[in-house]
Amino acid sequence: MFHKANLLLANCTPVFKIDSNIIKGLYKACSKSPLAFRFRGTKVVKEDGQTTIIAWQRNVSILQKMDVSLPTVITIFLDNNNNNIKKIVLNPEFTGSQGITCSHKYIQRLLDEKLTGQKFEIQNKNIVSTKNIHCLHTEEVLFGALSLLQQYKDSKAKEYDESETTEIFKDNNIHYCTGLQCFSNGIELHWQVAIKDFEKSVILQQDGRVKSCSNLLVEFTFSYCGEDNQVSQIVIDADTNQQFSTLLTKYFFKCWKQVRDSLELKGMDSYYHTNLYPSSMMALVLQTLGIGIFENNYVYVHHMISNLQRVNGRPLCIGVIKNFDEASQYFPEFNPIDLY
Repeated sequence: MFHKANLLLANCTPVFKIDSNIIKGLYKACSKSPLAFRFRGTKVVKEDGQTTIIAWQRNVSILQKMDVSLPTVITIFLDNNNNNIKKIVLNPEFTGSQGITCSHKYIQRLLDEKLTGQKFEIQNKNIVSTKNIHCLHTEEVLFGALSLLQQYKDSKAKEYDESETTEIFKDNNIHYCTGLQCFSNGIELHWQVAIKDFEKSVILQQDGRVKSCSNLLVEFTFSYCGEDNQVSQIVIDADTNQQFSTLLTKYFFKCWKQVRDSLELKGMDSYYHTNLYPSSMMALVLQTLGIGIFENNYVYVHHMISNLQRVNGRPLCIGVIKNFDEASQYFPEFNPIDLY
């Protein structure tokens, strides 16, 4: 069955309404018992001398019957003469996803110091990576803005946008991630990932990583602008977390490429503005499975998400540091005063 998600923010929403609608707007589920949502999108407005971009993401998890809502909204002002960043603002409602160490004050300081005056183009994407800004949320949001600008680089439109919803839920023995992305030019993309019998097929370790996997069925369904559904499947068997992650990431890459090609886009840098991007999709799926299995254990789910943001013991973002010594080692610009 193909479930169809609902947008949080409609296309062509006026700029002055976007921040409040993203942060406080009500959302509608397509399922009876949703586990989580990821809403995201990008708005571009070109005026004389300046381009304004609002790029955003809002993550919602339903844990212990409570909605935890975590928005990231970034507004960028570009000089039309050279595409240099004149000003960049992280909405003060930003709290990351890991608690107090996801400091708005710290991330805003990095954005100001490292991005102001820089050229905001896809060829210069490393300036917004976690290696430079130290936050996975801002990386995803800003990568999305860069690739939408790239998609429309030859367009004469003065205003354009895209909005996407991914809803995660469980129905009987199947976990679903169902998505809807709409562009202001009328293009609609519907897609869905269905994972069957995860509890029976996968054994998790204490840190949330996969210990082993046997006969896990993953199905992808996709529809472009109401055309007939395109369906593909994979069965995954893996003896390690690395093998599991590699197989599933490769499959999600094929799914992402299928949707990207439907938009007539080419190249790896052309379609970051989607939850289907393989690294984003992997994180969403693993978080979803954790919430689906341990929805009444917030501590474990939080622990699992934290471990997804560490590679070989190294924190990918400031939010998952274990202590100030680790912060000093990996994020030397961080100062404890940023927490207050």
